[in-house]
Amino acid sequence: MGQSDGIRLLGNYERYSLARDNTGNPQLITYVGTYALGSKIPLPQSLKLRAGKLIGKYPLLKGCILDVKTTVPKWRYRSDGEVVSGLDTLVKDEHLDNQSSVEDVIARELDNNEELRVSANNTFLWRIVRYTTSSSDQPGYLAVTLNHVISDGKSGLALFDALLNETADAQTSNEATFPPSLENTVDTRPGYRYMANVIWTELIVPKLPTYIAASVRQAPCWPGRPPAVRNALRCYKHIILDSATTASLKANGKRHRVNTLHPILETAAVVALWITFGATEIAHNTPMSVRDVSRGHPLMTGNYVSNLENRCSIRGEDDFWEKSCAFSTWLKSDVAQRQAISAMGMLAHIPDGINDLALDSSTPTGWESFLKDKMARSPSTSLEVSNLGYTGLPPCVQGVTFAQTPSPATPVVVNAVGTPNGLSLLVCWRDGAYGQDGLDVGDFAQVYETVLGFLAQPELEIDEARDIRYHPTFADIRRKAGIKR
Repeated sequence: MGQSDGIRLLGNYERYSLARDNTGNPQLITYVGTYALGSKIPLPQSLKLRAGKLIGKYPLLKGCILDVKTTVPKWRYRSDGEVVSGLDTLVKDEHLDNQSSVEDVIARELDNNEELRVSANNTFLWRIVRYTTSSSDQPGYLAVTLNHVISDGKSGLALFDALLNETADAQTSNEATFPPSLENTVDTRPGYRYMANVIWTELIVPKLPTYIAASVRQAPCWPGRPPAVRNALRCYKHIILDSATTASLKANGKRHRVNTLHPILETAAVVALWITFGATEIAHNTPMSVRDVSRGHPLMTGNYVSNLENRCSIRGEDDFWEKSCAFSTWLKSDVAQRQAISAMGMLAHIPDGINDLALDSSTPTGWESFLKDKMARSPSTSLEVSNLGYTGLPPCVQGVTFAQTPSPATPVVVNAVGTPNGLSLLVCWRDGAYGQDGLDVGDFAQVYETVLGFLAQPELEIDEARDIRYHPTFADIRRKAGIKR
């Protein structure tokens, strides 16, 4: 079916997002702008007007999916009448009490997922919500939330910015058809060695008898066991580093040849897991944008990401800045870039086929069966750090927070975005799913905030004593940051 029909098959990552949705675990992405005064939030009519213009330029914003529980799901344009009806309900108003926080807004957005489920099929796969209190002189929030099937993190942030900026419409480009899928524009085919390793690890070893699997599988990463609680409540912890602290963290990194914040943020998260839970084998994922307009990728909508899988063994004597520098170098290497795109290419090799045609089935195809099996096992990933980089602040907005639904197969997710006012970090986890010795991931979030604060302390001049803040080991950070574990 050609694009001229207004229909195209889902790409592999889109199909993966749909499979999560079908299993009852839809992945939503939300962006929350904080306003000092709720009265400054754009009015509904203004937001609808901007949304209508963007829908005309980016077809996935008005897309719906046909044949959602088959092996060949397809995108379809909504009719003009459906678009008009969708715009009427796109912008919503919600009331908050005066004590509400960003975490409360994010919880409401990500937990209220039914209307953005693909299976609902009666509305757009995104929404805009204005959160205000009964008093116009109290803070307010504006949230833009999308189902991941229509957008990755970077493009969702571009949409958020366009909706909140009156001048953003002039920067967008016309898109007459659905954008191409990732694999139709980028060679995602994995090398044979990489493919063989993943097939062995993900498909063969889990099917082996326990006594054989135990002798051939890689040492498990933290937490090393299946979730203790199924369908656990999602929890969120917001960490804010102001502009001065963020600048100091960047400056300290550059002194140690780490020129961007991401390696620091991810290595600090690894340290915090080690401190909190004594984790010595940690697998951490790094989503990476491969969006490129020269390949036909639009500014907004579509999924153009790769995923770099990293694994490390932790010791207390590891030097933080050496680890961070090595990770920074690895992220930029051709080998890492190819490995990250190969991870997306492996989606094409998920065993497929029709299982159950019932409309209420959570495992209609092989993809859903694969995901449910994976979610029931010990996670192959301990941690994910998703960093959208830097964005400007729309008018009257004091801060921007980015969050996404944590996967049942990933115990900890850290979402980051920088603005002129500093760095916003949102830690997401599932309550009690991976607790240990009376501790939960909420304890990790507190430790993570303490570790980042310690690393951002102004560096002392290099001298013979080499102050501990200059070249701390993981154990030094635990001790000097005053963390008792």
